[in-house]
Amino acid sequence: MRYLKVLLAVIVFFVIITFFTQNQEAFSQVTTLKLSFLDYCKFESIPLPFYTLLILSFVLGGILIFLMLIGDKLALAGRLSAMKLRVSTLESQLKKYQEAADSVKENK
Repeated sequence: MRYLKVLLAVIVFFVIITFFTQNQEAFSQVTTLKLSFLDYCKFESIPLPFYTLLILSFVLGGILIFLMLIGDKLALAGRLSAMKLRVSTLESQLKKYQEAADSVKENK
């Protein structure tokens, strides 16, 4: 299984490199981003190569996914600690009831 993962990673890497080398002209074109709010505020970026925008998009997406996963991990950690507290409470109650049952058996 380990070798299949490595082989798949090499194939994906090869396909990506082939894609970028065959489309190098398209990725090197210069693009300017524009944004305007009802013709009051107009923003325009400096001319950027398309591959720069592509890389920035991937990095921004990765950061957003990472932040979402951190939020989920914190929520799950909170639930886990609450469940551990509940388990310890139930175990102490069970121990108390078992001791009470044992003392009733001894008295008979």
